[in-house]
Order: sequence, then C-alpha cells, then structure tokens
Amino acid sequence: MGDKNNRKQIIDQIVEARKDEKRKLTTKEAAEFLRVTPRALTKWRQEMTGPTYIKVGVKKVFYYKSDLEKFERRIER
Repeated sequence: MGDKNNRKQIIDQIVEARKDEKRKLTTKEAAEFLRVTPRALTKWRQEMTGPTYIKVGVKKVFYYKSDLEKFERRIER
C-alpha cells in the first residue's frame, strides 16, 4: 500500500512541475524570475535578444517559465 502512495505522490509532483513549466508569466513576473527590470525585458524584445515570449493582442506579453529557464542557461555560458 505504501508503495502505491509513493508512486502517486511522485506522479502528482511530476504533473505539478509540468503545469508550472507551462504557466504563463507576465513581464513583471518574468523580470522577477530573471532578477532584471521589466524594462530590460522590453528592450530585449525590441532587440530580439531576450527569452522567447508570446504576444497576445497589442499589449499583452507572456513568458513560459521553461523558456525563461532556457534563456537563463543560455546567458550563463
């Protein structure tokens, strides 16, 4: 019985981690995650040098956490 509970907990953790990866972050949240200013993200978008983002409509911009993590790894090299 304990083995089934452990498996379920592990599966639940994996599912939650995947949901977190696909959660859309606002520019402000993304800036906090990367420890930069929202203005830096705006500048990187304009220069096409920043992390991958999604633009919805004219003003709304979102980032996936997984894309921010990839960007972080890329700039750490």
